[in-house]
Amino acid sequence: MGKLLATFLSGLIIGATIALNYNFPLQTWKPDWTANYWNAVGALGQWAGAIATVAAVVIALKTTYDASQNRIKVETSLGFITGLPQEGVQMIFFTAINIGIRQVQLRSSGVILPNNEQLIFPGDTAEKLPATLQSSDQVTYWVVFEDIKNVLREKKLQGSIKVKVFFSDSLGTRHWGKLKINLDD
Repeated sequence: MGKLLATFLSGLIIGATIALNYNFPLQTWKPDWTANYWNAVGALGQWAGAIATVAAVVIALKTTYDASQNRIKVETSLGFITGLPQEGVQMIFFTAINIGIRQVQLRSSGVILPNNEQLIFPGDTAEKLPATLQSSDQVTYWVVFEDIKNVLREKKLQGSIKVKVFFSDSLGTRHWGKLKINLDD
């Protein structure tokens, strides 16, 4: 970006210098600096207009591209549920929020372990997914925290583990979140 800006500025300076000091070969030399000055100002205005047009096109293309993408924010948290048989049991909550403007259908969810193994959760997840999310809608499901810890211990993992949580949409795109689990507790 720095080289591009330097090239642009040097071209601008050279162009302005030529416009101020030289009338093109088809014309005779005129020492009228006022006319040359306004020619240079006009050239700078043309450059500014061209740059603004290119910037407008780039912004329009990016906006159009972003609007066509599925955008899901994935969040994880720890907590407790009240009023259910699991009352008082610590849970991991997995939430997918549609932050885009397009409808998104979520098909599956899971966790990728540090050794790249994948955990898919049955039970409550099967009742919540597939889920169709309109703009600003969300879906949340939960898994017993101790169950996850036991699975990780069976995999011979220890200490503080960072795992990646995902939701897959109907196009096969995975939307990612992070979760840190301490197995020493």
